[in-house]
Amino acid sequence: MPRETTNPVTERGRPARGSPIDAAQSTDRPTPERGQTTIDFALGVSVFLLSVAFAFAMLPSVFVPFNAPVDDDLTTRADRTAATLLADLSTGGNALDPDRTADRFDATNRTQSALRSSLGLPATTRVNVTVTDAETGAVASAGGRRLRAGAAVGDHPTAAASRIVAIAGDPYRLQVYLW
Repeated sequence: MPRETTNPVTERGRPARGSPIDAAQSTDRPTPERGQTTIDFALGVSVFLLSVAFAFAMLPSVFVPFNAPVDDDLTTRADRTAATLLADLSTGGNALDPDRTADRFDATNRTQSALRSSLGLPATTRVNVTVTDAETGAVASAGGRRLRAGAAVGDHPTAAASRIVAIAGDPYRLQVYLW
């Protein structure tokens, strides 16, 4: 019986898969069986990069409600509080009386609630009052007392007001923080 030879060409005129003709042609030029072209790849990468860029662009706006800026009411209240403190402690102009200033920052007046009530602030307001050296930024002292009262200022949004003052002729900065 004569031996049948297999024809490597299919009915459509294309080489059969796995045939020597198919292997030779697949490396020479693209065929309709090829799954992805250069344009498909470029389009896919472009869509992916645009999606990643859009996600990074929109990500900060997701956290905006948690980092709300300080409203104008709180900024105005901080400014009024600094003006009230300056008026209460000054001997005239921006010169602070060292004795009254030391009394304001003694142990009983340093607490959050005592500071709020003496300044007429609402119970929901957190406050910090600090007098610092104008040149070095270190917390000042008067009458042996450090001139800092109220809660510690953290890394949250605060309304701040400051005044340049003098104690015994030396320049200081009176700072009021509200949040």
